[in-house]
Order: sequence, then C-alpha cells, then structure tokens
Amino acid sequence: MWEYASVWVVAKATNREPFVPSCIIHRLTSVFKNVTKIPPLKYIKNCPVNYETLNETQMEKHRSNNSIILPRYIQFTKLVARHLNDTLKLFEFQDHLTKKSQDILRKVSAGVKDPVFVSVHVRRTDYKQHLRRKFNMSLISEEFFIERMNYFRNKYVNVLFVVLSDDPSWCYEKLKSSDSVVLKGNSAEQDLSIMANCNHTILDYGTYGKWGAMFAGGETFLYNISSSVKIAKLMPNWHLVS
Repeated sequence: MWEYASVWVVAKATNREPFVPSCIIHRLTSVFKNVTKIPPLKYIKNCPVNYETLNETQMEKHRSNNSIILPRYIQFTKLVARHLNDTLKLFEFQDHLTKKSQDILRKVSAGVKDPVFVSVHVRRTDYKQHLRRKFNMSLISEEFFIERMNYFRNKYVNVLFVVLSDDPSWCYEKLKSSDSVVLKGNSAEQDLSIMANCNHTILDYGTYGKWGAMFAGGETFLYNISSSVKIAKLMPNWHLVS
C-alpha cells in the first residue's frame, strides 16, 4: 500500500504519469476498488527511459524532465499526509469487506446505544525478533494497551474495544473485559476493513495498523519507536506514547 500510495503522490506532486508493478495492482485489487486506475508498469516496458532515484526531500524540489523510479518498500509519509484524503479515496474497500465489517460491529455492539468503536491492533508474532534485532527491545506489555483503553473509557461511556491481533490468545488473556471483544478467524484484509470502520485506534507498531488508523480517522495512540515518530507528527490527533 505504501508503494502504491507513494507512486501516486509523487506523480501528483511532480505532474507525471504514475505506473506500478502488476503484482502490486493484482494484490490490492482483491481488497480495494480503485487501484486499477494506475496502469501497470508493463505498459511502458519497451519505452526508453532516463530515470533518477530521489528521496522525499529532493522530490519537493524536483525540476528535471527525467522519469522517477521509486525503490521497493518506499514510504513517502510526508507527501501522503499532505494528500491524505485523496490518497484514502484510492483505497476504497470492496463492498463485501465493508458489509461484513459493519455486520460484525453491529453484532458485537448489540444492546449498546450509539457505540464508540476503538480498534486495538496488537502485533506480536512476527515482531518479536524484528524489535529485538532492529531496536534492541522486547514486545510491549499489556499496560500500554490498558492505559490507552482507560483513556477512552473515561472519555466515552459507550465505548467498545475491538481487539485484532496475530496473537488472539494473548489478547484474550490480557485485554478481554466487559467492554472489549477479541476477534479472530478473519483475513488480514477483513481486519483492516474492521479497523477502518471504527472511530478511534490504539496500536503498537507496524505499517498495517497505521493504515487502519488512517482509514478510521479520530484519535490514534501508538507506541513511540523511531519508525512511528515521523508519521505521528504529520497526522492530526495522533499521539506517541513511550
């Protein structure tokens, strides 16, 4: 998603025609409606191209007529934040995902008048080694989530927490309460759509949860590690928590 969005915002900022690899379009088409609006890279595979690779700061001052090639896993957070509303329109969920998300939220909130949904995204299994290797840190404890949940409990009387995770057993043991539900068994695409249909977000780390928070809008609390600082400073109502 970051690669697709970055190509689109760079094209918009530099008045160029965007192209993305077919594999990205194919992967996103099953989740979102509008991603085929950007043509695949194969359309220009036989064209001679003079290109250059630029970072985000250089992009804003770019004046040459050369094509621009973006590296894999690129994240131009500043440009995406600047064009956030238009960027999110690129990623309109497929109807079946939205309908199921709304059905799930309606079911779990039965009996609650005007519920305020807060998604709680907990990433654990694949991040344990990643955090240790890159940041020399361990997975954060349940206190991070509980303190943020208490914030929303104090703010809204009708709050309902929707917990989504790659480790639902841990979440059920640590975070389950009368005003929370731990969902499991859905696809990653469905969980992202559920986050998008919530009002606010609590997340620990990872680009997946950040996209869910951007879709939802509202307030977002996320753990303060270096990879989160830049985007948190750019997004309205995002709070870094150490």
